[in-house]
Order: sequence, then C-alpha cells, then structure tokens
Amino acid sequence: MAEAPATFGDTLNNIVNTMNDTQQAEDVVTERYERGEMTDISAMFFVGFLALLLIEQTDM
Repeated sequence: MAEAPATFGDTLNNIVNTMNDTQQAEDVVTERYERGEMTDISAMFFVGFLALLLIEQTDM
C-alpha cells in the first residue's frame, strides 16, 4: 500500500528539524575547534557551509 503524501505541516516540520540539526552540528564543531580539540579548520568551514546552504535553500 502506498504511503499518503506528506502534509504541509509534515514538510515544514522536516525542514525545521533538519535546519536545527545542522545548526547544532555546526555549534558542536565550532566549540570543539575553539577549545582546541579539533584542528581541521576545513571540517569546521564545511559544516558551516552546509548550514548556510540549507538556510539559503529555505529562504523564500
């Protein structure tokens, strides 16, 4: 049996949850870098770029 299409509320909830998860991941990476636990600055910039890209894609 086919799944019912997602409602607008479901779609919006998924977008908000994805944005929140990405921003939390960015915060963790940034905090680790600031504490000196991580020296790979390219990973920090990559996660930040993903967060920015996600925000730009949802900006209407």
